[in-house]
Formats: sequence, structure tokens, C-alpha cells
Amino acid sequence: MEISNTKASKVESNKPEKSCLVDNEIITMTEWFALRVSKVVPESVDTWKLKAILKIAGKTPVIESVIAGMSDDLMGISIQEGWKNAAIIQRHHPLVLAMINIPELDVTAEQMDEFFFSYKAIGLSHGDYFKTFSIRPSS
Repeated sequence: MEISNTKASKVESNKPEKSCLVDNEIITMTEWFALRVSKVVPESVDTWKLKAILKIAGKTPVIESVIAGMSDDLMGISIQEGWKNAAIIQRHHPLVLAMINIPELDVTAEQMDEFFFSYKAIGLSHGDYFKTFSIRPSS
């Protein structure tokens, strides 16, 4: 007797799903796989990519205004120079954390995570960016 794929899938769906213990909670294997493939916010991204994402979101004018208004102490100057020149920015950098607390910017921690996760939408890596846009000597 031959079973078609349709019937075989119906038979499979009647079996109880396997489960596992995660953080003292029993979850199905489907739930476990969903946890494994969920978004993982990168610890750091290329600064130019974050700037591009923030610009697209319309957040750049407020950020640059706040940065320009920072004091001339070591922390203020470090943040100003880092914003202008850093190749990479960490998710937990004081500037990134400060952005979440600027009322005029209206960015939550979850939105900032999305900004960091969205860097993948901008396809070039930091090194590729400079290779692509570098000035080549004329022959």
C-alpha cells in the first residue's frame, strides 16, 4: 500500500511534538527553533551605516544638534569626535544610550535595536565602502 505525501503529512501532524526544557520552562521544538532564529542585535555596526539609517529615519538633525551642544570636556569632545570619525559604533556606547534618552529624538531602546539590526539592509561592508568609493590614480 502506498501513502501519498498529503496523507503522510497528515499522519505526521497527529504525532505529539517533541519538547525541551529552556530556562526551567518546557517548550516545543518549534518554539525552540523560533528562539534560535530570532533577531540578534549586533554588538556593533559601521558608524556610517548607523548614520545612514538614522538619516533615513529623519533623526540626524536632532542628534547632530545635541552633539554640537555638548560641553568641551573630555566626554563631550570624545563623543563629538567619535560621531564624526569612528569606523564602528557599539550598541552600548554612551552616545547610543544617550540617543534613547533624548526626548526630542523619540527613539526607544527597541527602535535603536531595529536601527542596529537594519544595518544589513545597507549592503556594503566598511572595507567595501572604501574600495568602491576610493579615488583611483589616473593612467
